Amino acid sequence: MTDHAAIPIGKIEGSIVTDDGNHALFEFSTDKDEKVAIAVPTDQLPQLILLASQAMGNAQKILRTDPKMKHIFQTMRWEIGALPGGQHVVLSFRVEGGSELSFQVGKTDARNMRDALDVVLGHAASLENSDTAKH
Repeated sequence: MTDHAAIPIGKIEGSIVTDDGNHALFEFSTDKDEKVAIAVPTDQLPQLILLASQAMGNAQKILRTDPKMKHIFQTMRWEIGALPGGQHVVLSFRVEGGSELSFQVGKTDARNMRDALDVVLGHAASLENSDTAKH
């Protein structure tokens, strides 16, 4: 697996947050159905998300996974705001489970994203119309 001592995990069982909100407890099970729990300080959860993203990217390269395949998170709510100075916007998405992920985007990139959305939505509408015509 690695040169580091590690316990291979068979399944992610779940997570809870401590009553004081200071730690997230993650429970895993091994291939032998042994339970393993770790506690991560909640102020370090954003770093954990970044590390998980990096690991997913590295695994895709090693496994030669199709780069066009994306893991899709269902968005439950979204919000757009601007940072002071007007040079950046913040795109926030609440995903299933209640976590909110926010991304800082430059003003020019935000405009390009808007234009790309117009193209994609136009394409989706034409696909929807053609699918309807086939039924």
